[in-house]
Amino acid sequence: MTGEVIIDGKAVNAGTVNVVPAQGTQGPRVSARIQSGRFTILGEQELQPGQHRVTVLTDADINDMWGRTEANEVSAPEKSTRLTPRMQQVSLVDGENELLLSFDE
Repeated sequence: MTGEVIIDGKAVNAGTVNVVPAQGTQGPRVSARIQSGRFTILGEQELQPGQHRVTVLTDADINDMWGRTEANEVSAPEKSTRLTPRMQQVSLVDGENELLLSFDE
């Protein structure tokens, strides 16, 4: 499976995609890194056809949660920050799947 991740019309620079079978669907939980807006789930992590929950966490989300700056310095967050991943339910079919995960905030 391959795909693209877009938030507010822009490709996500870096992050993680997690794919979990929904109730009634067999198969492993898998994850992949987002690089320059794209991700690939390798063939050996064989996903089964059916419904899956896909969550996206960007590196920017994680840095915000930990109070990191672009210079990779850590500072105390001004308030308690809770990390909320973006989620979509997708239906996978037998064979190759190309996903477009698009989120508006």
